[in-house]
Amino acid sequence: MENYKKNLIRVFHKHYSEIEEYKQTLRERGIITGGERITTLFFIEDVTIFGNLFKSDNPNMRWETLALPLCDFFLDLFERSIDLDIVLFAGQDPNGHFLWYIDRTMIQACREHELNTNKIKIMDFNPKSLGYKISISEEMMQKYIKIGG
Repeated sequence: MENYKKNLIRVFHKHYSEIEEYKQTLRERGIITGGERITTLFFIEDVTIFGNLFKSDNPNMRWETLALPLCDFFLDLFERSIDLDIVLFAGQDPNGHFLWYIDRTMIQACREHELNTNKIKIMDFNPKSLGYKISISEEMMQKYIKIGG
């Protein structure tokens, strides 16, 4: 979970710090002019294979999909980011692809279902391997395996 948070926050801050540069580029290309209000939207895609699943507290569900718009750290980050209006979040889970929409007016409603990410352990899909070695003594081999004939 900590790596997920760090990566998301790092990329978020990188793009957030460039919002004024993005707007300036739009002005220079004549896409926007002077005084109109510009709505700023980030599209965040979770490309984790199989999605980010975590052990659910819900007795009817074994695993839940980590929904970024419900994560405590994300809601804090979005709330502090006054130059950002909307976030679209795309991801996948074992049931398919999904898309979440959240704007600034929805932050408090999302907090009612907020996930405390300090208590979440994301399922690890890294492949694991197990190896073993069988040793057979020379005496056992001669007793049970007829070699060469």
